[in-house]
Amino acid sequence: MKSFYHKYDDVSTAVKLGPELQLRPTEVTMRTRKKESRYQGKSIVRLAVATVAVTFIFIYNTYAIHNTYAIHDQFLTSSSYDEPESKGKTGTDITPFIDVVFTYVNNSDPVWQNETKSKGRSSPNSGRYRDFGQIRYAMRSVFMHATPYVRNFILVVSNKHTQIPSWLNATHPRIRVVEHKEIWDNPEYLPTMSSHAIEWALPNIPDLSPKFLYLNDDFAIYKKLDLPMIMPSKDHFVLWEAWGAPGSPHHVKDDYGKSLAYVTQWYNKKYGTLMNRKVASHVPLLLDVAVMKTIKGDFPEKFETMYRMGPLRTNTDVQTQFAFQQYIRHHRPYLLAPENHVHFTALQPDKQDQHSLDKKLLDRIRTDPRQFICIQDGFPGDQMPMEKVIDQIHNFYEELFPTRCPWEIIAQEERQ
Repeated sequence: MKSFYHKYDDVSTAVKLGPELQLRPTEVTMRTRKKESRYQGKSIVRLAVATVAVTFIFIYNTYAIHNTYAIHDQFLTSSSYDEPESKGKTGTDITPFIDVVFTYVNNSDPVWQNETKSKGRSSPNSGRYRDFGQIRYAMRSVFMHATPYVRNFILVVSNKHTQIPSWLNATHPRIRVVEHKEIWDNPEYLPTMSSHAIEWALPNIPDLSPKFLYLNDDFAIYKKLDLPMIMPSKDHFVLWEAWGAPGSPHHVKDDYGKSLAYVTQWYNKKYGTLMNRKVASHVPLLLDVAVMKTIKGDFPEKFETMYRMGPLRTNTDVQTQFAFQQYIRHHRPYLLAPENHVHFTALQPDKQDQHSLDKKLLDRIRTDPRQFICIQDGFPGDQMPMEKVIDQIHNFYEELFPTRCPWEIIAQEERQ
């Protein structure tokens, strides 16, 4: 089976490649061949050495790819989700089962609304918190396309009693609900509405798998996600990258962009300036508990600043996915995911009919299937869109992810 990654086994080589980080594997091969052609006629010895090296790399990569998918095939034959340790050794120390973690906010919860307003958010219905029921379909997407190696579905919320969706059977054996206070390093900083602060507390979840797949509620897996696509080996990580990260907070206006520049500056200071740092794509990301704890231990003052600055997102946040992937670039071997791996868009009203959804956005997803989708809330103002729009959103997700999860409670009106 053909690998679609650009592979870096040596960390120093990966960092030094510079502009070639953008090249696809076929382009790298073509460039290598052009360079080799210039050697012909100059030195038979150089040609012989190059031939031996290319042959060795080919054999090594062929073996590595074959071994990776052989491991994956073994995962697929396993049926137990309850005893990962009994199934967990394949000779490579890869854990065959991973947990999936979702962060979620139920903005209709009056307890959460009061907390939000007390912390400075005038409206809990802003696009940051508005809930279109996407968490149901995020779970369905994992259940449909990544089930063979997923153990627990973990939902992280501020309150177990008021934040759980009405359709979710929280007592199902594969569902775990975890409150912020169970995993927070500094309880005095609760409650919080900062997604970054919450994400950095995820490694504290009890009995969490050493590597876990993390999704926001507006993420979804659109196509089958084989395990090697996110965990190609016990040592390699996969970086899912988007656009270039800002190098200075003066170049951006919003807190999100400023926080990216903030992380860029102190990473450049510690590791040396890299001109091609890229923002992490808005996709499900396989995170590593040990790596996240190491990052927090290496930069304790940065995290203390983030917590102290308040319960909302600020320009001194440690942007989770970006900081994680940039740390990997300096410390671990990694693979670059192919381009065009995600549909990243925002729901918006139709220009001709403000009470209807812009269907062109959804049609682009249908006609150009990619591995992941991230559909954010782009509706203006603090008022919920018309019921017609919400129905259109649900119909679209039902079309993409029709298979119910075993923990979904069927409402009475759906039974009739």
